[in-house]
Amino acid sequence: MNRPNAIPLFYVDDIVALKSDPAARPGTVLRVHLNPDDFEADPHFDPSRNLAPDEVEVSFNALPPLPPKVYKQHELNLVDRSFVPGDAVVDVNDRSRAGTVISVAQSVDLRDLRNNKNSLQGVDYRELKSAYPFLTTGTPVFKDEFVGWIHHADRLLCRVKFSNGAEGDIPMHVLERVAKIQYEDGRKHSDNPEDDEEPPLLEPGMVILIPRDTPSFVVKWTPTSASTTVGNGFGLITDLLCTELEVQWVESSLPDHALVSWPSPVTKYADLTLLECTTPFSLGSCVQFTNARNPGLYRVSSVTTKVTVQWQDASVTTDMPVTSVRIPLVMDDSLVWPGDIVWNRMGELVQVDDIDDLKVGVAQSVDAVQRIAIVRWFNADWSVLGEPTTVSLLEISAHPNFVLDLMSKVLVPGNRTNKDYTWFGELTAIHLDGTRTFRLGNGKEAVLRFDQVAPMTLPAMGPDGEDGPVMWGDDGWMDEEVMDGDGLSIDGDSDREYDDEDDHDSVHSDAEDGDEPMPSLDPPDADMSANDQSTEPMSESDATAVAPEEQGKEVEPEQVSVHVDVNDADVGDKFEVLEESDDIPFHYSSPTPMSAALMRAIRKEHALFANLPDGILVRSFADRMDLLVVLVFGPLDTPYARCPFLFEIQFPADYPNSPPKVYHVNKSGGRLNPNLHEDGKLCLSLLGTWSGVGSESWNPATSTILQLLVSVQGLILIKEPYYLEPGFMKFTKTEDGEANSRAYSERTVILSVKNMISLVDRPPVYFKDALYAYYSVHGKDLIAWARSHLDAQPDQFTEGAKIMLRPVVERLEKVVAKVEKEAREAPSHEESFAS
Repeated sequence: MNRPNAIPLFYVDDIVALKSDPAARPGTVLRVHLNPDDFEADPHFDPSRNLAPDEVEVSFNALPPLPPKVYKQHELNLVDRSFVPGDAVVDVNDRSRAGTVISVAQSVDLRDLRNNKNSLQGVDYRELKSAYPFLTTGTPVFKDEFVGWIHHADRLLCRVKFSNGAEGDIPMHVLERVAKIQYEDGRKHSDNPEDDEEPPLLEPGMVILIPRDTPSFVVKWTPTSASTTVGNGFGLITDLLCTELEVQWVESSLPDHALVSWPSPVTKYADLTLLECTTPFSLGSCVQFTNARNPGLYRVSSVTTKVTVQWQDASVTTDMPVTSVRIPLVMDDSLVWPGDIVWNRMGELVQVDDIDDLKVGVAQSVDAVQRIAIVRWFNADWSVLGEPTTVSLLEISAHPNFVLDLMSKVLVPGNRTNKDYTWFGELTAIHLDGTRTFRLGNGKEAVLRFDQVAPMTLPAMGPDGEDGPVMWGDDGWMDEEVMDGDGLSIDGDSDREYDDEDDHDSVHSDAEDGDEPMPSLDPPDADMSANDQSTEPMSESDATAVAPEEQGKEVEPEQVSVHVDVNDADVGDKFEVLEESDDIPFHYSSPTPMSAALMRAIRKEHALFANLPDGILVRSFADRMDLLVVLVFGPLDTPYARCPFLFEIQFPADYPNSPPKVYHVNKSGGRLNPNLHEDGKLCLSLLGTWSGVGSESWNPATSTILQLLVSVQGLILIKEPYYLEPGFMKFTKTEDGEANSRAYSERTVILSVKNMISLVDRPPVYFKDALYAYYSVHGKDLIAWARSHLDAQPDQFTEGAKIMLRPVVERLEKVVAKVEKEAREAPSHEESFAS
C-alpha cells in the first residue's frame, strides 16, 4: 500500500504570514485543498474552484481585507491557529492521540479604529467583547419569556465622520450602492473591474467616498455634527448601529406553546437582551473593552493562542501552542470522549432486544488505537455510578438523548418558571461523574446532572415554521420526537456563522427525512477537478472491485470483475420463478396492479437475468410477478466476504418510466455500508435516492435491474466502503482517512457476519436451499476468515473489535454446524436444489 499523503500544513481560519516578508501584515486562510465546502456530490460544485494539494487561498488583513489570493504552502508560515472550546484536535506528532479543546488562552494586538496612531499589544481576550454581537448569526437573545437566535441584522446604519467635521448616520444599504471604498494602498473600489461584482462589506475604520450631491435627507446628522453637508464626500466609518434584528425564536418558558403569542421575528434591537459569549476572536474582529472606562473601538490586528486539551485517555495538557495540535481532516464519528454519557448500544453492532438490558454510564477514558474504553455504569435508577469497566468501543455509543459538546445550548426544565432566564444555559465544562457546568441565561454558573437539561435543536424559522419551536413535554422534559430526532445542535460559536438550512436538501431527495446524504458513486470527472484526480486513486486491487472512475456509470456484467466462490456449491439456478408466495412476509406486501405493459417490461428484465454474474441469485413468484427477491454474496477481499445480502425489488405500475423500489433486508442490527441504511434504504443515483446526473440517473430506455444488481455487488460491496461516505473520496491516501477507513471496515466485518448468522439461522424459505448449500461447503471458510481477524496484529484488527467479534464467531460456528449437520443427515437433499 502506498504511503498516505503528508498532513496538510494549513487549515481554514489559520493565520499565516509570507515567508518572504514575515514582518508584513498577517492573513487568514479561506480555503484549502481538502476544504469541506468543496463538496464533490453537490451538483452546483464548481471543479474550477478546487485547489491543488499544495495550495491555499489567503486574504491578508487590511481595511477592507485584501482580495483573496492563492499561494503555495511553501510560501507561507503558520502564525496562529483558531480554536474554540469543544474543537477536536490531534497531536501533530501522533495522529492516534486525539483530544478536545477545553479552554483557550488568547492575547491580541489591537488597532484603534478611531485613532489610527493608537494601538495596544498583548491584551487578554477576556477583557474584551464583540463590538457588534448583532452581526453574529446564532447569538442567543431573550425577550420576555422567549429565547431565540439572531438570524439577520436588519436596518444597519453606518456612522460616518466626514473630512469637513460633519457626522451622520447613513443606512448601510444606501452606502453599499453609492460609496467607493478606499483601500490602504490608495486604490478605490471600482478601480478594479472585478471589484464591482462583490464589493467588500462595510465596517468601521474604512475610508469611503460618496457623491457630493448625496441628498441630505439620506443622512441623519448627529447633534454634535459640525455641518449638514458631506463636503468633498470623503469620510471614515466610525461605528455601526442596529435598529432591528430578525430573530429565530426557538423556545419559551411558558408551558403551553399552542396558546403562546410569539414575538415578531423582526424585533427592535433595544427590546432584546443578548447573551454575549466570551470566545476567542479572529483576525479583523471589531472589539471593545468590557470595562466602560475605555470606550474605544478596536480591530484585532494580531492574535496569539494557546489551548488546554483533554486527551481521550482523560489526561490534560495546559497552555499548548496551537502549532503543536492540528485539526483532524475527518473524525471517526463512532468515537466517544471522556465524560460522554454512553449506553450499551452501538446500533451498528449490538441489538438490545430487552429494554431491561440497556445500561447507561459515563465514559472515563478511551484508547482510540485499540478501540476500548473505560466506563462507569449507573445502577438501574441512575443514582449511583459503579466501578470502572473496560468495554469495546464497538459495543457502546454516545446516548442520543444526551449528546452535548462544549458551548452547546440547553434548556433547564426545572427552572422554567424562573423569570431570570435560568431555564436556558450554555455548556462550559464536562465532568467524569455525569455532571456538567453551565453558564445560565442570567450569567451565573450552575453544575447540573446530564439528565437535568435538554439539548436545544434548531427549528425552522419562527414559531410557525414547519418544525416549530422545541416543545416542553407535560413532565417538564422535552417531547420524545424532539429528543430522538436528528435536529441540528447549535454549538454556540459566537465568532462563526452557521447556515440554518441543510446544505444537502437540494441534492439529496431523502434529506427531509433527516438522513445523511449518501454518495452518488459518480465518476470523479463529473465532480472532481483535475487537481483532485492528480492524487492517486484507489486501484482495483488496493481499494474497490471497480475503479473509482467507473463508479456511478451504467454497468454491464462484463465490466465488473469481482471474486466470489459460489460455483463449487450447488446453490441452484441463478434465476428462478417460484410457484407461490403465500404466507411469506414481504416488506412490499401490497402487489403492484399488473398491466400488459408492465408484464412485458418484467419479462424483458427476466430475459436479462441469463447474464447474472456469479454470486447473485434472483427469485420471482408466479403469483407476485411485480416482486423480485435477490441474494448477493459479498466479494472476497472485502469486509463482506462470503456474507449474504438480501434485497426485495418491486416494479412500480409505470415501470420502466420510474425506477424500481428496493429494500435491503438488514439483519445485522446496524449500518453495513454508507449506501445501505439500517432502515433498509438503498442509496444509489440509479434509484433516485441520491441525485445523479446524466447517465447516472434512471433512464427508462437503457437502465435495467441487472445493471442495478451489478452496481450493488461491484460498486457498493467494496474493500473500503468508508470512502463511499459523501465527500470522503478526497481523503483517500491521507493518514486520517486511512485510520478511519480501517475502523469502519472492522465494524463492517462484524456486522456482515452478524447479518449472515441471522439470515442462515432463520432463512427466508425462498433462499433456504441456496444458503444451506453454500454454507455447507463454505461455512468453514467463513469461520476461518472471521478467526483470521482474531489472530491479526493489533494494528490490523484492534482489541476492541476482537472483543466484539469473539462471541459473534462462536455463534457463527454453531450456525454452520447446524447447516452441516442437516446436510449430512439428508445427503439426497442436494439433489433437490436444482428443482
